[in-house]
Amino acid sequence: MNVEGKLQQAISLYQAGQLQQVEQICQQILRDFPQYAKALHLLGVIACQVEEYKIATDLISQAVEIDSNQSQPKFAEMYNNLGNALLGQGRLEESIQAYQQAIHIHPQFAEVHNSQAMH
Repeated sequence: MNVEGKLQQAISLYQAGQLQQVEQICQQILRDFPQYAKALHLLGVIACQVEEYKIATDLISQAVEIDSNQSQPKFAEMYNNLGNALLGQGRLEESIQAYQQAIHIHPQFAEVHNSQAMH
């Protein structure tokens, strides 16, 4: 399986609003690669979008954990989306910490600054 190709297909479908197909592709990826952070993250983003904040937090936290085991964590958007999921649960302090981590990784990440400023 070409994992990156499958993920790109899932992202394209996500952008087209085809959430059910995205979820199916991500589940396929995770069956073969259970530690694939990008697929976990995308499932978490979908859960957040449908206001399943606890599920979103769990999935994105798993992705962050996997990513943080890399020599250099690189996905500031994971932390931003984790902040959004935590905020959806009313966990303000934890959401601010997640936003700050995203800013630490990528100081120019404008979306994070906007999220943090709004709360």
